[in-house]
Amino acid sequence: MQQNGNVNNENRNNHPGRREDIVVIGVDMDVSTALGTFSKSFSCPKTKAVYKILGVVEYRGPPVTRRSKSAMGHYIAITRRQTNWVAYDDNKKKSYPVYDSTEMKVELLFYSKL
Repeated sequence: MQQNGNVNNENRNNHPGRREDIVVIGVDMDVSTALGTFSKSFSCPKTKAVYKILGVVEYRGPPVTRRSKSAMGHYIAITRRQTNWVAYDDNKKKSYPVYDSTEMKVELLFYSKL
């Protein structure tokens, strides 16, 4: 809710999943990498907070160096469910399993504060 151009934050601390609890890391690589090589968790040296991986976003399309305005690509969300990975692709009818050994071009990593 906005009041006088400012966001009303009175209930901000009552909502799990608020922005301070999520860390998004951009990965600037144009090579495929095995999903299992990305850290499943990390701790912040400054705050000692521990974060666990929620998921990643994969890009399928032409390499960044060859992209043009007419070039198209496709993004796929892969989430971590307990010890398994599940992919959600709007070009597929159902979600499907993905494994640590699966190589992909990861664009974003999402971590959640424990």
